[in-house]
Order: sequence, then structure tokens, then C-alpha cells
Amino acid sequence: MTTNQHTASGLPFIARPATTVIERVAFSVIRHWRWTGIVVSSMLTAGLMVLSITLAAGLHAEEPIRSGTIGSLFAIPLVAAPVWHVSRVELRAAPAWMIRAALATATDNERAFLFERLLQLATSEWRHDPITSGALFDLFKEARSGIGDRVKGERERLIADREKQVDLLRNLVSIASADFPG
Repeated sequence: MTTNQHTASGLPFIARPATTVIERVAFSVIRHWRWTGIVVSSMLTAGLMVLSITLAAGLHAEEPIRSGTIGSLFAIPLVAAPVWHVSRVELRAAPAWMIRAALATATDNERAFLFERLLQLATSEWRHDPITSGALFDLFKEARSGIGDRVKGERERLIADREKQVDLLRNLVSIASADFPG
């Protein structure tokens, strides 16, 4: 995946991985609206609760107290679905398609930074758990925040400092050779 080429930020060039449009769109939706699944599951829960209460009331119209009890019993497992989803959104391991989609939607500098950070996380001897979706989203956000531009600026500053030092050393060598010929 890496080559001898370098990006403008100085990081190794990473080729854009092959992904489908559906994967990139799904990554974008999940990244922008992490809590979309919670809203959708809450709406589904509310709809199913209304449906179960309506069905229970229709079946037992002569006993309204009992129909409310049946509706409440139907609602208990439906309320557990959003709670389960909330607990899993940020903590689940990032699937391979999501990592490929993150790399595919990033620019060259962002992709190089993201790849380096993912590689550091994956090969860390202290890390025993997989990279989570939340960690991937945070790294992607960090890459998008202009880290490549900052790295490029730092690299250019270091190169300019090095050139100044080389010029200073050349001047010192020429002065020393003029003072002490041969």
C-alpha cells in the first residue's frame, strides 16, 4: 500500500483503497450522524409500542386495564433495543469496510496521516483490543482538521532551518580556510 512517493506533508503516499459507493456513503452518514441509529431505533421502538398497544387494545376492548398491561409488556423488550444500540455505537470494533471507506474518502495527506495513526494503534504492544469505531471517527476528524498542513509547515520550517545552518557552516569553513590556508 505504501510506495517511495511522499505526500506534500512528507508522509508516505498511500494508494486509495477500492471501496463501493455504498460503503463510502454509509461511512459518511455514520461519521456525521453517529447517533442516527439511536434516533432510528427510538422511532422504531415508539412505532412498535403504538402498534402493540393498539393491537392489544383492539383485542381486548372489553378489558381496558388488561390491554394496557399487555401493551406495557410488549414495550419492555422494545425499549431494550435502543439501550443496546447506544451501548454498542462507539464501542464496537471498526469493521474492515469502515476503515477502507475512511481511507478512501480522505485526501492524500489525510489518508497518509490516518494510515500512519491506524498502523501505530494496530501494532502497539500495549493495545489488546481492536480499534473501535469511535477511535476511527476521532482519527478521521483529527486528519481532517488540517494535520497534514501543519506537518507540511513544520517540515518546511525544519528544511529552512537546516539550509540556514548549512550556509552558516559553509561561511565558517570559508572563513577558516581563508585564515588558515593549506
